[in-house]
Amino acid sequence: MLIQYKIILLLALCGCAGFMSAEDEFLPVDKAFRLHIERQADTSITAHWDIAPDYYLYRKSLRFTGDGVGDARLPVGVIKEDEFFGRVETYEGILRIPINVTPQASHIEIAYQGCASAGLCYAPQKRQFNLANIAPISAVSIPDTAPLASPPLAEDQKLANWLAERSLAWNILLFFALGLLLVFTPCVLPMVPIIFSLLARQGTQLTPLRGFLLSSSYVLSMAFVYALAGVLAAWGGASIQAAWQQPIVLLSFAVLFILLALSMFGVYELRLPSRLQEKISNWSDRQRTGTIIGAVIMGALSALVVSPCIAPPLVGALLYIAETGNALYGAIALFALGIGMGAPLILLGSAFGNILPRSGAWMEHIKWIFGYMLLGLAVWLVERVLPAPTALALWGIWGIAVSVWLISFVHQQGSIWHVLRRTVALLIALWSILLLTSAASGGNSITMPLSHWFTSSTAMQKPAHSFEPIKDVRQLQHILATTDQPVLLDFYADWCIACKTMEKYVFPNPQVRQVMNKYRLLQADVTANDTLDKELQQAYQVIGPPTILVFDRHGREERHLRLVGEISAEQMITTLR
Repeated sequence: MLIQYKIILLLALCGCAGFMSAEDEFLPVDKAFRLHIERQADTSITAHWDIAPDYYLYRKSLRFTGDGVGDARLPVGVIKEDEFFGRVETYEGILRIPINVTPQASHIEIAYQGCASAGLCYAPQKRQFNLANIAPISAVSIPDTAPLASPPLAEDQKLANWLAERSLAWNILLFFALGLLLVFTPCVLPMVPIIFSLLARQGTQLTPLRGFLLSSSYVLSMAFVYALAGVLAAWGGASIQAAWQQPIVLLSFAVLFILLALSMFGVYELRLPSRLQEKISNWSDRQRTGTIIGAVIMGALSALVVSPCIAPPLVGALLYIAETGNALYGAIALFALGIGMGAPLILLGSAFGNILPRSGAWMEHIKWIFGYMLLGLAVWLVERVLPAPTALALWGIWGIAVSVWLISFVHQQGSIWHVLRRTVALLIALWSILLLTSAASGGNSITMPLSHWFTSSTAMQKPAHSFEPIKDVRQLQHILATTDQPVLLDFYADWCIACKTMEKYVFPNPQVRQVMNKYRLLQADVTANDTLDKELQQAYQVIGPPTILVFDRHGREERHLRLVGEISAEQMITTLR
């Protein structure tokens, strides 16, 4: 309503409404925004606008009222920089809005307001329709051409619509299943050494019930924070997770995992003062829930730091929250997604009590295994903010340490396990030496450490893909307004593991490069998550990287082509073609 009052006041003060409407270049309001109603075969109607070229409607001005009139599903609009109202969301071209109505609904009043790009703002409009006189669209013949079909939807939009159309029970089942599909992704795998290290520290006190309680506490806490952070991000339009990916935070957690690893190696029993060690031991004996509280804390922090995951299911739920404001409904869906992601961890935690040996030397070996896993997790965290050669050197040092430990096992000579362990240790040592050699010579690939030695100078000078960096909304809008070719915009961040995977394996693909040749390639590096980064993401409703936007030659986003999360080269080729 505020935007309507501002426009009325503006028109009254400048006295330009009557003057402008008399000008031949501006259409009458009914021709600029042609509106009609369609009754669907179910209990819903569709408000259909044919918006003339160079005219647009304000999203916030739309109101649908009347007895029996329910919710309207507003699609995502286009962000414009308005001279008087700043950044606003608008609609252009064909606009179809489904509206839920009861069978008894007799009429509907629709309020809307729009402007011409050339400078005229029309007064707010109100139209009333008698629903009793509108037959279902499937039962009438259409004299003119049939209404244009709704534009195809991207995966996140489809999921947002699913949330709007299905019951809560269906949504919980859907997002739980989607969470299970994310198990073998960077969202979940880094959490495995954390939960296993918590279980291994229990020693002989670990039972299946204890394992279930610890892993459940970890997963429930992770899922709760996942839902809460998602709701806050959808409401605030900022990536909360990005704030936790700053170098100081990642380095702090890397230190924490190193300290946990040292405790698995038995260092603390040697270095802690006996008096302090006795106090901690006595306190732990009295607080049986202490480790459960630790699991809750680690689960909450893991959701934000260890798993910077952006995927269509998550973005679909956040899009639904942002469009409808139904935070509770969206939060439940996100919670179900988190439980689905953590369900295998609960199963593993419950079984771990039976698998873990109760005593003997094997108990110490298992602690060392998880200690090295925690050290690897620390390296995995800090490599996001370190130069590639430095990260390779850390992985090389970690591999050498693992190989030395494997060789130092005291075990029966000549047994199959002895031979297998020595063989694995030798392979790890050789690969670690390659990584250290690559790091010393400026390499940047952990999978192909020596590839930079055999790359020709011409190929080194010409990157596999050349993205123009952009930083803010105005720079992007200027490019969209002046370029004569379609545009592809990639949102990237150094802390985004999926982004780096796509940089290495998707964009350099020859077929991907071929289909990308017709696009002007732009890249927004949102690593810093500063004010300009947040404004750019908010302007196009980007939850976080990796996200790829495609614009046509006229600077309009092809919303149904938006790609969210890590994708394969095949998906990229199919979408761009």
